[in-house]
Amino acid sequence: MKKYDTIFLDRDGTLNLDSGYFNSLNNFKFFDYTSIHNFILNKLFENKLNLLGIYYCTDHPDNASINRKPGIGLFEQAAKDHKINLKKSLMIGDSA
Repeated sequence: MKKYDTIFLDRDGTLNLDSGYFNSLNNFKFFDYTSIHNFILNKLFENKLNLLGIYYCTDHPDNASINRKPGIGLFEQAAKDHKINLKKSLMIGDSA
């Protein structure tokens, strides 16, 4: 099994349904894959994996900084905050 320093997870389209931008929790819906979520959570727990943080960018697409994907600003910030080796990390998302 390949070991990674950190695994980054995109949210929209990866962990939840991507219905476009939302500004209310009422519009947030997790994928309805209950057995898959339980499997993932159990595997994380069994392997003593923890969540280091949640990073998000509030930039509008028309005025984006390096923090907005595909920029690397939030990866660099997480690396600084948690001493992460980005060359030994993995990003999981729903698009290239």
